[in-house]
Amino acid sequence: MFQCVSSDSPKLQEAAFLIFAQLAQYTGDILVPYIKELHGVFAKCLGGPSGGGISNADVKIVALNAVINFIQCLSNSSNRDRFQDLLPAMMHTLMEALNNGQEATVQEALELLIELAGTEPRFLRRQLV
Repeated sequence: MFQCVSSDSPKLQEAAFLIFAQLAQYTGDILVPYIKELHGVFAKCLGGPSGGGISNADVKIVALNAVINFIQCLSNSSNRDRFQDLLPAMMHTLMEALNNGQEATVQEALELLIELAGTEPRFLRRQLV
């Protein structure tokens, strides 16, 4: 999956993130040894084209879903905290979709962030006043 996410094909990236998002609840703690690599993959994708990231909106929303699912399944709060610095990029994904008039993407991103706020409110508390 790491190879697929790092490929140049948006369809391959999107498929890999979809698989990861669906499997996160089953593999979350198993993937803890790879948390640094996962953080890098999510940061690269959500960072946007200006940060050397991916510019495809469909891939970004699927990556947002995957990172939120992964954060929610981590049992250790210090592991969840490692992803704190991705919250601005996660919010930026929402803002990009809003600025581009992608209403369905905005709705999906909002639903994902609301779900994260409901299950892990402490994760958001540090970044949002």
